[in-house]
Amino acid sequence: SRAEIVKVVVKAKEAWEEERRSITQVHEMEKRLMQSMPLLRQEYLSTLVHHRTDAAQAESRWRYFHIPLEPRRLVVMIVEIDRFEGGAAAQSTHEVELNRFALQNILEETIQAYTQGVVFREADKRHICILNCEDPQLAGRIADRCCAHIAQYTRFTISIGIGLIADDPSRLPESYEQA
Repeated sequence: SRAEIVKVVVKAKEAWEEERRSITQVHEMEKRLMQSMPLLRQEYLSTLVHHRTDAAQAESRWRYFHIPLEPRRLVVMIVEIDRFEGGAAAQSTHEVELNRFALQNILEETIQAYTQGVVFREADKRHICILNCEDPQLAGRIADRCCAHIAQYTRFTISIGIGLIADDPSRLPESYEQA
């Protein structure tokens, strides 16, 4: 009957609308996840340099977070701004954030000239750099260039500690401690 056909069509329309809402919600959640990925990646890397983990699990998460490094032959560099407290006390929050942003950009660009690397902030005056490095002396040259570029392009000087080469992500805490 006509009433049954209308009832079936209305039910199909409601099911279709519910499916569309579900798909929209999934897309919205995926979008939020992608927007959060840089922060999630930073949190994961911070955890990874402080806590030992299983090599297979570390590599699985390494791929999940799309870390732009090979999970082999890794070096941790700790970068601290010299005399940060004295200079930052007189600055506005906006100026401090601009300086941190500039510092991170300079570090990233300098490292990229030599090898792949990621840079993230650990504390007010400290950044962590993780880079692919086959040669410990290359890490020293990169650190020297970072110091020179920071001094050239900002009002700061920095100190850098360099860890030994970690064979895989599970060994990053050792490199961090050495740095």
